Amino acid sequence: MSDTLHRFLPIWEIPDHLKCPVAGAMLTVEKHRSILKKCGYDVKSMKPYEYHQKIMLKLGGENNVSQKVNNFIRTQSAGQMARVAGMAEPEIRTLWAKHLETGDVGSLFYAIVSHKKTSLELLADIAGEVHMQSHANMTEIFTIRRQVAGITEQLDREKKKLNDKTRALKEMSKARKADAATIGHLKARNRELAAQVQTLQPDTATQAKNNAEKKQFEKTIQTLTADLALEQTAHQALMQKHKALQIELFSHQSELELIKKEFQSLISALRPSGTPPCPHPAENATGSALSGAACSETICAKSSCDPGSCSCDHCARVHCNKDHCSRYRLCAKRIFLVGGITKMRAFYKNVVENAGGEFHYHDGYMKNANAGLEAKVKRCDLVLCPVNCNSHTACRKVKQLCSRHNKPLKILSSSSLSAVTQALFQPDEGVTLN
Repeated sequence: MSDTLHRFLPIWEIPDHLKCPVAGAMLTVEKHRSILKKCGYDVKSMKPYEYHQKIMLKLGGENNVSQKVNNFIRTQSAGQMARVAGMAEPEIRTLWAKHLETGDVGSLFYAIVSHKKTSLELLADIAGEVHMQSHANMTEIFTIRRQVAGITEQLDREKKKLNDKTRALKEMSKARKADAATIGHLKARNRELAAQVQTLQPDTATQAKNNAEKKQFEKTIQTLTADLALEQTAHQALMQKHKALQIELFSHQSELELIKKEFQSLISALRPSGTPPCPHPAENATGSALSGAACSETICAKSSCDPGSCSCDHCARVHCNKDHCSRYRLCAKRIFLVGGITKMRAFYKNVVENAGGEFHYHDGYMKNANAGLEAKVKRCDLVLCPVNCNSHTACRKVKQLCSRHNKPLKILSSSSLSAVTQALFQPDEGVTLN
């Protein structure tokens, strides 16, 4: 391994414009803090961005801070350094493309930029891609934060409902115990009265009186027996209601677990998905070049789309080339989602409509909502069907309808936003027709 390390530059010798991206990709905020603390800095009085500033100031030369940064990065990147050392440049580009797609670029990025034989062209390409991904990820992070805020509010509302139902269950449990105590008292009273009837010994002189008392006792017993039957019926009804509430409670808990998993997925799965700027600058009415956001509201330099015949709101407003249109993948397409998490419907719709599509939804319950399913399948351009949050009947019915009307169908293993997004924008050869 020592021979391999000699082929790579330490962190303080790599080009200055690449030091910040390497540090940002390899060092977490907590690692920044840990390195500075070990080097004697008062990190308690510093803010997170100040950690990065202090470290970047020290990466210009060899010192105790840069050495600790270099040792940590090389330890984390040892495997990738060994791979890059034995690869030709075309192989390195292929490996980089795969890692860029998954977002795992930190250690490979350092291995490439620190390798002494890396060409300037490869360095420029990789540095440019990392720079553009940082912009895309920033947009994605703010979007995710807004979604997380919405989900957190929804979780709070669901927790309040759950607490209210828990209190109601406790009150019903207390009422059931009180009813059970009343039933016990009535049974004891019934036994007492039955014993009194048995101990009565009528004689000739008092037989008429005893007969009258006996009839009165029998009437009382009948009344108490009827009351007991009513209490038992009421008790059974309360037990059934209690069981129904327990089932409903379990259903809400399961739904909350699904929402929590989606919450975690939104935080951890920050995959690169930003839309790059238009690569062909447009011209305004005066003939001067435009770029960035201005291109989205003007005529693209390589336009071939007919805005009069396109139903996409974006393309109707601009004259844009389909090869460079950020919303072309779903432009004017009808996307039909069957199943998934009902409370996430607004987020599914947001993903589709932001990409220029038209969103339709069916919750997957076939008991009372089967009539409009076939009509929606016939109208749509693509059907999505997650199997982890759907009924077997709905999955089978959707397959039959898609096969009958020759509609493309994608069966998803998950109903998460990331799974739905991947299904919408992955290559069309993954679509099934049965």
